[in-house]
Amino acid sequence: MTNPDACQLMLLGVDKPFAIELDMSQGGLRTQACVRLFEGCELQALDVFDRSGPTKVSVCAYHAPKEMTPRLIGPNTLALLLCNTTQAQSSLQSMGWRSFLQCEPALSFEVIYGQGTEMIERIRFAWHAALQKWGRPVSAERARPLGAVRYSAHCEKCSDPLCESRLFGLRQVNNQCT
Repeated sequence: MTNPDACQLMLLGVDKPFAIELDMSQGGLRTQACVRLFEGCELQALDVFDRSGPTKVSVCAYHAPKEMTPRLIGPNTLALLLCNTTQAQSSLQSMGWRSFLQCEPALSFEVIYGQGTEMIERIRFAWHAALQKWGRPVSAERARPLGAVRYSAHCEKCSDPLCESRLFGLRQVNNQCT
């Protein structure tokens, strides 16, 4: 990655390694076919990437740590360790990846659990959260929907047990101690 504005997505633990270079400005998003991550789980560029994001995206996927070639890890790199919940060997493979990644301090990673469309959705959410962290525009319909606030309370003035139970309880209460 020589372009400092380019973004990179690294998928770790897939069935077969692959590499994709997407150039949104030249229509690369439209022509991209599906890529198989696991049995029953295919990544389609349109499911994760859109034109409102970065214009150049590099997607690299690796099955095992030994396949990972030395790459330049830029500031806009997201590494996702994929744990397929339908495969028993996925947890063993995940432990191997974790051991490898502990020795790579320059590469921080997130773990994604799931299968099929659930995993693709979680990859998309992680990608869009990374874009927001990098200061890139993200369309609201592509970002993770946030649920309603379950509890809000304000009390740092007293030590009343009833007030504390409302403050630390799971009930929806608007409590303000006077």
